Amino acid sequence: MKIVKSIIGILLLLVFATPGSADQNQRILASVFGHERSSEEDIIIFQDRKIAKGWVLNEEISIRTPYGLVKVPLRNCAGVSFEESARSHEVLVTYNFNRFSGIVVDQLVRFQAGARSKPIDIHKEKIRYLILKKTPVEDRLISSPQKFDLFIMSNGDILTGKAANSTLTLKTVHTEISLEFSKIQLMVDEVSAVLQIWFCLVRVRWSGAQQ
Repeated sequence: MKIVKSIIGILLLLVFATPGSADQNQRILASVFGHERSSEEDIIIFQDRKIAKGWVLNEEISIRTPYGLVKVPLRNCAGVSFEESARSHEVLVTYNFNRFSGIVVDQLVRFQAGARSKPIDIHKEKIRYLILKKTPVEDRLISSPQKFDLFIMSNGDILTGKAANSTLTLKTVHTEISLEFSKIQLMVDEVSAVLQIWFCLVRVRWSGAQQ
């Protein structure tokens, strides 16, 4: 299973890291979990396939992953899947293609179906998918010249960002070396099994102006 996740991670890495001539709008996450995202409202798809449209009012979503507790502001999220909650495998996807899997800590989703409706609390066990609306923040992301590193975690999760520390101390059989993250292209957890990737570090250009 680790090998399969790693192969998927490598394919995603190639998609995001390889320059191309695609339209800028293809960088926007237009759909998630097979459902199109609206620009006007959030969508709840229940376990019985019924659909509710309105606004999710939670300020953030917290998910406990194998590598720690992650708290993401709601409007940085594109969607959440509770489809495999029974297997303790829930997935949060952000608008910039980050993917976190684990258990969503928040048990209730605060939801308002319309301007005149009262907010209600919906237990996450009743929900199959949260499809969150697109926001102007995502449009600004396209024109941003900022560069990010791409991390592929051992469980297949994908994170983009910058390392808090600019260097990594590597202990070899000979000595200890201080390495700059900017000089690292690839790291694997076992030299004898390259496909079992722990995480990768590459430069990702999110600048549509350069395409």
